[in-house]
Amino acid sequence: MKIFTLLAAAALASAMSLSAADYSLPFSFAASQENLEKCTVLDVNDDKTKDYSGNPKAVWFYAGYPTDAFKYTYSDVNPADDWLILPAVDFGTAKKVKVSFQIRTESDEEDFEVKLGHSATAAAMTVPVLAKSAFTQTSYGELSAEIDVPEDGNTEWHLGFHVTSPAYKYCVYVKDIKITVAGSEDNPSPLEMDMVCDECNLNVIIPLRFGIDITSIQKNEEI
Repeated sequence: MKIFTLLAAAALASAMSLSAADYSLPFSFAASQENLEKCTVLDVNDDKTKDYSGNPKAVWFYAGYPTDAFKYTYSDVNPADDWLILPAVDFGTAKKVKVSFQIRTESDEEDFEVKLGHSATAAAMTVPVLAKSAFTQTSYGELSAEIDVPEDGNTEWHLGFHVTSPAYKYCVYVKDIKITVAGSEDNPSPLEMDMVCDECNLNVIIPLRFGIDITSIQKNEEI
């Protein structure tokens, strides 16, 4: 039988308790109905409705096959003021991150911005990532930006997409959203420690991002 030292168990518990966020870096978020339900959708001007086919309008929603993207569709009468805010991501010790996503439009005058914030509210979205006005992208293309992460003692961040287009424009599609540590797009996978308990069949992975000194984690051989 193999056993863990108390030191290893304490280090693992410390790592797991650092953040309540469900995601960490590198972060990849695909468009799906399941993932939409993890997001916060804010219809700030309270004008959402449905089109003649019964699809949501003047609000973010998931457009399924063959579109497979998060989609905003225009309002006939009101300028857009609609947020799609992703679930919290723990940036850990990252000083700078890269945000990237695929986008296309069906209009030549779409206005939108992308921001970061500590909570899933419009008011909390205070860190600019990028902004576009009168934007057009008739086929999917990548937009990206690198952002210095504010050092304010909170490592959990939400990424928000805010459409502000004039009334009676058309559609914005977003998918394949990613956040990585800037300068290391090929982020290494977490270090996998060979810490296996024969009786409980555990395989423990301790990511390096937690800053644990792995040289101090010892594994006892069979006794």
